[in-house]
Amino acid sequence: MTLRLHFIVNSSRSYSSYLRDEKLREWGLTGQELRPVDSLAQANMVNMFGASGPSKIELKDKAALEKLLRELDAMDDSAAAKKLKQATVISTSLPIPSTKKLQTRIAELGGTVDARNKAEQSSMGNELFAGLKLKREVKDFLIDWAGQDTESLIGIVRFLRALSPEKQAKVSVDTVLMQLSKESGELSPFGLEDPVLKGRTAEAIAVARRAPLAPAAAMLFGKLQTLYKAARLMEIEPNITADQLTDALGLKGRMVNYIKPTAKRIGSDKLKEMVDIAWEFDGVRKSGVPGVEARFEVAIYKLCEAVR
Repeated sequence: MTLRLHFIVNSSRSYSSYLRDEKLREWGLTGQELRPVDSLAQANMVNMFGASGPSKIELKDKAALEKLLRELDAMDDSAAAKKLKQATVISTSLPIPSTKKLQTRIAELGGTVDARNKAEQSSMGNELFAGLKLKREVKDFLIDWAGQDTESLIGIVRFLRALSPEKQAKVSVDTVLMQLSKESGELSPFGLEDPVLKGRTAEAIAVARRAPLAPAAAMLFGKLQTLYKAARLMEIEPNITADQLTDALGLKGRMVNYIKPTAKRIGSDKLKEMVDIAWEFDGVRKSGVPGVEARFEVAIYKLCEAVR
């Protein structure tokens, strides 16, 4: 029999909190308050009304871990189901090797364990989106935006889980960009586009310093590629209509009314140079080399110079 007893071993408090909420959702206890307790005996004590509700135990040091292990070792396996009736989530940030005995004992009693090292944690991107009705392009963007730091996705995942499945399916990359900048208190990455495309270097760098780097780079570089494609199409076919350009580029709404004149103003030669600058920086960013923020400012400077 599987007990509603779950053990989380994770060095990140944010991840532990998220995984705790996910386990409650799995148990059908979404939104319920977790009582902090120090032992399983306390977790399974009932009040005068015969109820106690779900609990959490945080093992802050080795002494607390060993105390809980002694409590479990003293428990007869056959009596565990009767003694551990209340949903309980145990968590710790202690190193995984030091928790092996407790992991094994909890599994023996019918509980569950989620223990992840740094490498396993960095590959959680797709798992975080499980059950969400998002477009593939939105999931791919967020995973690429986070890179190895999947912990940074937790806030946006909580935001998305609060939406109905119908609303999740309508979420666009633009929507998550706005939410990401809102969460961080930074400037929206959308503010970077206009000064860069008009060569206003000082303003562009000021915005770049306060905008979230990854989404700002993704948004700006994606727009540069679209503009370059538009410029080339208009050179190849000078009489191309707005509807034809919209279809060829997969544009939405009235975006063509901005793309067409902007691409024509800058021209394909300059836009090709700008796309090359963008690709060069993107390769550096994804390689994980230090000083990426300063390199982004250099890229912004080069883009502003190229557009003039």
